[in-house]
Formats: sequence, C-alpha cells, structure tokens
Amino acid sequence: MGDLLVVSSCNGMIRALDNKAGQVKWSYDVRKDGEQSQFHGDPLVTDELVVIGTDGKMGHVYAFERSTGAVRWKYRVENWGVVSDVLRLQNKVYAVTLRD
Repeated sequence: MGDLLVVSSCNGMIRALDNKAGQVKWSYDVRKDGEQSQFHGDPLVTDELVVIGTDGKMGHVYAFERSTGAVRWKYRVENWGVVSDVLRLQNKVYAVTLRD
C-alpha cells in the first residue's frame, strides 16, 4: 500500500499521488455533490478502498476505489457530516458525526 499517498483538503479536494513519481493518479472534488465543503480527518486506506468523511449541511462517508478514484459507494450523513477520521474494526467502518 506504500505506493499511494492520499491527501484530503479543506478546499473540498482529495488527491491520490503516486508515492514515487509524485504525480496525481486521481482526484475528486466533493463540492460537486451538493452542500459539502471539505473532507475531515485522515482517510482510511485499504487494499481496495480509500474511505473518508465530509462535512457540511449534508455530509457523506465516501469509499473511493484505491486504484482509480471512482466512487464505489457513499453514505449520507445528515446534519453536519463526519467530523473525525474514519476507523475500521474487522469488516465494519465507524465515523463520528454531529447532530443539531
């Protein structure tokens, strides 16, 4: 898994960089999906996926294909989205959210 460096940003972008060449392999702009503004926390990187949460009026937990950046799935989180790192315990994924 050391061939990929994943960087998320408060400007709504996530980028996967080739760790050796330093070139962008893929990127995604979360702002195109509605009322979200930024990624929060460090991404969870597995053999197949990059999983990370967003915040905003309607946040999501996204799962990107590690090799291509295609959205494999996303889960809507009402109110202010995900405010921490996404964690994995065995075959389950956990995220912390805020509620009004």
